[in-house]
Amino acid sequence: METTAVRVRNLRKTYGERAVVDDISFDIAPGETFGLLGPNGAGKSTTVEILEGYRRRSGGEVEVLGKDPGTGGLDWRARLERDAQVVLLRCLQEALSNVTKHAHATHVVVHAEVRADGSARVTVSDDGAGFDPSAAPPGFGIEGMRERVALAGGRFAVSSAPGDGTTLSVTLPGTAGLGSGGAASAPVPTTTPTSAAGTPPSGVRVAAGEGP
Repeated sequence: METTAVRVRNLRKTYGERAVVDDISFDIAPGETFGLLGPNGAGKSTTVEILEGYRRRSGGEVEVLGKDPGTGGLDWRARLERDAQVVLLRCLQEALSNVTKHAHATHVVVHAEVRADGSARVTVSDDGAGFDPSAAPPGFGIEGMRERVALAGGRFAVSSAPGDGTTLSVTLPGTAGLGSGGAASAPVPTTTPTSAAGTPPSGVRVAAGEGP
């Protein structure tokens, strides 16, 4: 029986001379609830993506479920949570984080739907600065989202251009499983940035429902 689910020693991730994750170490026991806290840009998402095998580290040692995420194969990845709700939520969090940090948008629209065939789709659109998807910098997490969706058998798309805003969409098939038991009618989690009062800030609209 594994006594440590996650083991991290002196983890580092750099982009050029900029250190995004700088010499962190921790252990997580099986069944333990563990949180990474910090402001935007502190390296939380980068650390999680390294643990999941979606991003290469620059230094240090990492072991998850007895394997190095950098070399773990499909069998190892299959042991990690790939429930549709988790995939959708993580992509939604990353997309909204990008809007907050990079887009300089005045309006953001999040739409989530579960279709009659059990498939689920989440779309995030903003009227911000936009970018060239083929030249997105590593900090945007585009490749991590793309790989996460591909493992769940879904489709990932980004439409953007400098000055024209960005639309990101994630579609997962009904067979990906929405919640325990794969029930097609399970709700899709929808998350937006919130103010201190717990309400979406001005300019953010949320639409959620069941599509045709």
